[in-house]
Amino acid sequence: MPIWVYDCAKCGAEVENICSFEKRDESLTHEDCGGKLVRRGVQSFTMGKESFQGGAILASGEKIPGHWGKSARKKKGWYRP
Repeated sequence: MPIWVYDCAKCGAEVENICSFEKRDESLTHEDCGGKLVRRGVQSFTMGKESFQGGAILASGEKIPGHWGKSARKKKGWYRP
């Protein structure tokens, strides 16, 4: 089951709740203060270390993506980040 993140309308605390997709919008109350919990929108997540995404910003403000430096790949071919 997914983890849903809620914000308490009374005290502003962040609360995580594990429940099914069908029960995610049922009315919940915060155990500490009794305030109503409001579900946040969809959040992205990452697992493990993020891959290196180097780049350059020119004097004109133009951004150029790339992989430079010691963490750049040394070999060509198939690669799993």
